[in-house]
Amino acid sequence: MDKINGQKSRQDGHGSSKGSQYKFQQPYWFMTLLRAKDRSILTEGVPALIDISGKSNQYLCKCFKRFLNKTPSRYINEKRIQYAKELLVNTGLPIIEVALEAGYDNLSHFYHVFKAFTDMTPASYRYTHLRGIFEKELISI
Repeated sequence: MDKINGQKSRQDGHGSSKGSQYKFQQPYWFMTLLRAKDRSILTEGVPALIDISGKSNQYLCKCFKRFLNKTPSRYINEKRIQYAKELLVNTGLPIIEVALEAGYDNLSHFYHVFKAFTDMTPASYRYTHLRGIFEKELISI
């Protein structure tokens, strides 16, 4: 039997199937969770995902691996770093405040994770992207 969209199905009368790939469709609750704009996801991390979804930690981890091929922690760090990048370019907040806003209460950890995702420090990211914006504005004048 094959699993297609999470359901068992027979391809012929003998239970054999053509092709061995499984196709998995994300459940509605999971898609809704990924679209959630709840600030607690950034600040509280995985416990917020558990609260919002109503699922167990083990089941949530299984679904993230199955549908996104990443852990919930990796997903949250991606969201946090994306938000931090937006703050660095669009605000004049000090880096410590950016870290706190993005859900990191330890500046050293924030630097470590930020550099792992972007290959640069938060300060160099801000400088590089603001410089690019200013250069575009100068060219258009």
